[in-house]
Amino acid sequence: LLWELSRLALAEQEESLERLDQACRERGAVLKSALDEAAARHDKVRRDAEAEGARIEQERQQAKARREAEHRRQEEREREAEAERERIERQRAATQRAERAATQEREAEEARIKAEKDRQDAQKAKAKREEEEKEAAARKKVEEERRIKEAATAAARSVPKPQPTPPTAGQAVANTPQRTQRDSEREKEHQRYLEIHKTLKQLREFMGQQSKLNAKLKTKMGDMRRELRKSVGQLREGRGANIKQNKAIGDTLGEALALFPEPKISLATLVARPIQDVQVPALFVYLLNHFAKAVIAQFIKEAAVSPTIADPIGTATVNVFAKKEHLVNGISLIDILIAKFHRVCPPLFGIYGSERTDQGRERLGWWREYPGGPFVSTQMHQDRMTGLGAGYAAISLRNFETSRMTNSYPPYHYWRALAGILNVPAGQVTDTHLVLLRALLSNSEARFFHFYGESAKQLLQFAVNEYPKRASKDSVAATLLSNLGNTWRKDKKLYFCLRNAVSMFHVIKKEMQWRKEHGRPEGFEAPKKSKPVIAVGADEPLGGERLQAAYYHGADGLGNVHTSHPHHSSPSSTWQHLFDRPPPDTLLSSTAPTKPSPTSPLFTPSSNPSHLEILALLDNSPPNTITLIAIGPLTTFATAAAHSPLTFLKAKSLLVMGGAIAVPGNMTPVAEFNTIADAVAAARVYALSSPDPASTMPPFGSATGLKDYPPKEQLGERRLRVVKFPLDVTTGHSLRRDEVEGKLNPLRDAGSPLAEWVLAFMEHSFRTTERLNEGFEPGGGGTWISLHDPVVLWYAVKTGGEEKEGWVVKRGEDIRVEMMGQWTRGMCVVDMRDRIKGLDEEVEVEVEGDMGDWLSPRKGNRVDRCVKTPGERVLAGELLETVFGE
Repeated sequence: LLWELSRLALAEQEESLERLDQACRERGAVLKSALDEAAARHDKVRRDAEAEGARIEQERQQAKARREAEHRRQEEREREAEAERERIERQRAATQRAERAATQEREAEEARIKAEKDRQDAQKAKAKREEEEKEAAARKKVEEERRIKEAATAAARSVPKPQPTPPTAGQAVANTPQRTQRDSEREKEHQRYLEIHKTLKQLREFMGQQSKLNAKLKTKMGDMRRELRKSVGQLREGRGANIKQNKAIGDTLGEALALFPEPKISLATLVARPIQDVQVPALFVYLLNHFAKAVIAQFIKEAAVSPTIADPIGTATVNVFAKKEHLVNGISLIDILIAKFHRVCPPLFGIYGSERTDQGRERLGWWREYPGGPFVSTQMHQDRMTGLGAGYAAISLRNFETSRMTNSYPPYHYWRALAGILNVPAGQVTDTHLVLLRALLSNSEARFFHFYGESAKQLLQFAVNEYPKRASKDSVAATLLSNLGNTWRKDKKLYFCLRNAVSMFHVIKKEMQWRKEHGRPEGFEAPKKSKPVIAVGADEPLGGERLQAAYYHGADGLGNVHTSHPHHSSPSSTWQHLFDRPPPDTLLSSTAPTKPSPTSPLFTPSSNPSHLEILALLDNSPPNTITLIAIGPLTTFATAAAHSPLTFLKAKSLLVMGGAIAVPGNMTPVAEFNTIADAVAAARVYALSSPDPASTMPPFGSATGLKDYPPKEQLGERRLRVVKFPLDVTTGHSLRRDEVEGKLNPLRDAGSPLAEWVLAFMEHSFRTTERLNEGFEPGGGGTWISLHDPVVLWYAVKTGGEEKEGWVVKRGEDIRVEMMGQWTRGMCVVDMRDRIKGLDEEVEVEVEGDMGDWLSPRKGNRVDRCVKTPGERVLAGELLETVFGE
């Protein structure tokens, strides 16, 4: 029993141990399975990590490759841009050389014509002198016989008969019935200055006598006289070039005042107007007289050859006579200098006479080779007048606005000189007056405009357009004076713009006549129903230098079509003076002729500035009915907005072609032509789209010559809607050569004036494109140009400024114009940061890190921008069909 019990216990124990072993095996299997699963997961994580690392490395390598490729492309673009800039610079230099050569050729031709005229004049003068000598000899013989006969008669009667005394030159003129009250006053003033000149000659004799009594005075007087003459002779052009000379002149005169206060002379004899007399040191006056004489000599000697040298001489001269130490009881002694001008150049002061008589020549300042000798040649006389005219302008047109000194000879004297010459009766106008007037005006128009503004413009127009007509038909001087006006115009794009605009209507008129004769629809209904107004805009930008694109569009802006096809250019008599206003009586006199207003069947020329015409149109129209379109710099629109902001804001919108947003510019890497041509004007116009225009206005305010806008409260709620068409959207709209030729060649062959004219300047554009850009076959039909400006007009015609299918306009972008950057002027700046902008327009919230208020809802511009059109290839066909028919 014990054994059985032991065996059963052992069996149970073994069974229990078996169960434990089984449980251990099962638990071990579970653990092994868990370990295997963990190992599998670990392997998967490792493989995924390796795959992700490989992917990241691949992306890094790809990004590196992209950066390197972009860097290479950027370098290539920069090289191409640099090459383009160098090519443009070479082209500009070549164009400038060609223009200089043309100018030199023209000047040489003018000089040849003038020399030939002088030679003919000299021959005529020689023949006239010979004839006069023969007549004089005959008169002398007759006079001798008469005297012998009278002597015999007198001897017989014992009482000689007295001979009448001939009148003096002054008496003869003063008794002429045609003298007016004004002329009498001028003559009286002229005689007063001649008395001063005579007094100065007497002073020279007096000082010569004094020097004989005083050895020290004699030595010093000679040294001082020579120092003044030398210093005046050394005056030259250039900033800072005359510091030494001016100091020497001032020191010399100061030394005279300090060392030789005696003897003295009367001040009243040296000033033209009545004054309370005081005594002045005689040596000081004597030296001022020699200084004035040296100045006159320099004007005659150097300014006659190079009129621009007159400016530094004039500057030094007026400073001497305006210097406080040189005033006597606050009175300037500049009448000493003016007396010499009266002596050598009387026409400056309204004096006139005949160049055909000795008496008349003397009144005109015609010099003699030596006292009592023959008069100098015509060429020498005109050279003298040129130098003296330039010198007088340099003295009388000085700006003392920022000087502590008082101008001793204010600009109204320049006005008086011009008016005196322009009021010479038609029958008394001589070449002397014409040459002198040209000298007064050359190189002086800018300063004249500064002092007299619009009045100066009117007077200059009369001087170069109407006054030359008073001279003889063969007067070279009259031609040169008229050409001066052409030179001013040719120096400005306005001349070409006006000619192009008028010539366009001239060609359209011929085209309409041709179509009518050939049974075609005339077209061009718009100018028939409402004639457009052409007015003159600004000729200078508000900021920066004036830019032109003659390298692309040609010197005249239309591919030099006026030279290649002159038969299609409007005759000069129909356009040259269309936009001039006759000077009012208050500017000249009733003798100034007035010109009848010209008319045209297709347009109305305006004598008002274009910004005033724009404002008049807006003022006479209901709000939101006038769309303004700008396909050039915004100078005129900025001027109109400054002149009357509230009127300007009546416009429905302003459509602007200009700028580059996300593409390169066409003038610099960031700037487009129309914007950089007047970045200040663009900034001012865009500012009117802002809730607060002051936030984006140019920082230099009145330096532009325009007023700032009123505060936003005075402007009210209305703002200007500006719709911008940058290069981003316009460049892709192209016109191909084969499209133009396919449409226009048949019309040209049939005799269409418009087709011939357009083909001429379009071909110039195609050839220029081929010359400036790679990838075009010379003369190939695939050569194309971008239709930048027509895109804006297309939008205006097709949409009326409203939302229409096919057009996409992005609203309210804060586009600002950079005005002062050395490399970025004209850049259109847009905030492309992913920053959260303020939402509450009623509450001014300062955003941290926001320089320039780009994130403010109440500041910055609100410019709409066209980003899509109905199709880049659609415009070309519509444009050709609109102008030339289907």
